[in-house]
Amino acid sequence: ERMGDWVERHCKDIRGAGGYVAGYEGWEPEPVQLTYKATEHNIDLFAVFHRLYLITGNAVWSERAQHARRFVYAMWDAKEGKFWTGTGDDGVTVFKDVVPLDAQAWALLALRNKGLPLTKGLEYVETQLMVGKGFDFNQDSDGVWFEGTAQMASAFAFSGQKAKHKNVVGFL
Repeated sequence: ERMGDWVERHCKDIRGAGGYVAGYEGWEPEPVQLTYKATEHNIDLFAVFHRLYLITGNAVWSERAQHARRFVYAMWDAKEGKFWTGTGDDGVTVFKDVVPLDAQAWALLALRNKGLPLTKGLEYVETQLMVGKGFDFNQDSDGVWFEGTAQMASAFAFSGQKAKHKNVVGFL
């Protein structure tokens, strides 16, 4: 709870779609705040804050989870069925240069397909990030990212896509 309170005090952002900024870089006494917002980080915070709500029953955690979720949902590209990376340093402009695998798989696992057709993100990964029998971190096709490939296996299993899960696990 102390860590969650720290995130709320130091990283909550109201610019654009809200959400939470990336944190800090560097060491005391003068760390530099990172002002971009990552979809992946906000998915993580949604999951953590939601769990804290379930454990404590304290509505403040539910409110914080929804603040992170609103940002994540704002990063959804309905046209192509995927999540954008997040924002630039201004906390508002959607960063579109990289489409990361983890935002697609984790969103489904954390948000459970509520409100958006999140399995579309898995389809995007299959068509745009597949390298051989595995998956790349992003769309540059420079090699298999084994952590992300395992994330896809988990997302396939969670979404009931047993044959795809089996194929990916067989590759790993």
